[in-house]
Amino acid sequence: MHALPTGEAAAKLGAYELVLELATHDTTVLLARRTGPRSFARWVSIRYVGPFMGDEASALERIDREVQRATSVQHPCVLPIHEAGSLANGRYIVSDYIEGATIAEVIDGRPVPAAIVVAIATDVLSGLEAISRAEDARGRPLGLVHGRVSPRSIVVGLDGRTRVADMGLSSVPRKQDNEEVGTQSFHYDAPEVLAGATPTVRSDVFATAMVLYEALAGRHPLARARRPDEARRMLATPLPLLSIASPSVPVDLAEVIARALSLDESVRYHSAESFSAAIERALAPASFREVGAFVAERAGARVDAKRQLSNEWVRAHAAALGEPTISTVARLRQRARLIAARRRKEMRALAVVALVLAGAAMGVVAWKLSF
Repeated sequence: MHALPTGEAAAKLGAYELVLELATHDTTVLLARRTGPRSFARWVSIRYVGPFMGDEASALERIDREVQRATSVQHPCVLPIHEAGSLANGRYIVSDYIEGATIAEVIDGRPVPAAIVVAIATDVLSGLEAISRAEDARGRPLGLVHGRVSPRSIVVGLDGRTRVADMGLSSVPRKQDNEEVGTQSFHYDAPEVLAGATPTVRSDVFATAMVLYEALAGRHPLARARRPDEARRMLATPLPLLSIASPSVPVDLAEVIARALSLDESVRYHSAESFSAAIERALAPASFREVGAFVAERAGARVDAKRQLSNEWVRAHAAALGEPTISTVARLRQRARLIAARRRKEMRALAVVALVLAGAAMGVVAWKLSF
């Protein structure tokens, strides 16, 4: 994670000023801001995939189709797509920026409490259910799936709400870097997807269950696999039951996740909704407040670092271009609040006068009627 150039040298993507590079993997994730009318700045996240060369270039058309259809998904647990475009033989997608952390950052090699995991899971599965039920303008099912569920595509906000990101990217070629440290996107693919099948709702269920397994155990059971074929061979035998690999996990919850991780896709839950219902029957979820507090505790340093770097970028950018600084903006806002307070006070005074006059008028009418 590092800040990008400021001032006249600031990197731009259309109307967006690129501020931070947050992550680089199958996609490059950037923090950006768009300055609108009256210098109103909106923070967004931009995901860039590419460049695609040779045979991979055919993925661009598929990505375009997916992204176009994905814009129809509107759900509080799915990061909406505001804009998409082409850049250097690749594609970029603009979504909301959520102050928080990815599940990968929350896990960070340590187990996550079961109730927190359940709360995160219900949000993720709610978002995936909305994706699978998406319809076109005529009410016809679009047949969408996510196809890229992994800890890096799930964002948990400091508000305790979890959102699914990376919609429309299931056609992006998987990164297969033998030197890569840690898990890669193929580590969460279902066996049939590793074998070349098209992702389905049930493969999304599998991928979500694999994320939950990793969160509860604090480690990925297939982390040693460096290539998709190695992961597929390791999946030839069922994974250890979670309650054995991590004794603190309730047996009922472990069994639900084991079913979702079945090698036979017909045994898995047929929908994200049915998987979510089974999870909630096994264990009650934590509250939004508890999830937000846990994210702040586990990944607060990362969140603070992003906030500090972005604030430093804004200050440097403002100084380089001669724009109003943050302190100047704060003073202007304070002045606006004082003016608004004064106007409210004047309105209350006028209301009191109006009531007094109305009361006097009623008194005169009553006096006349008495004669």
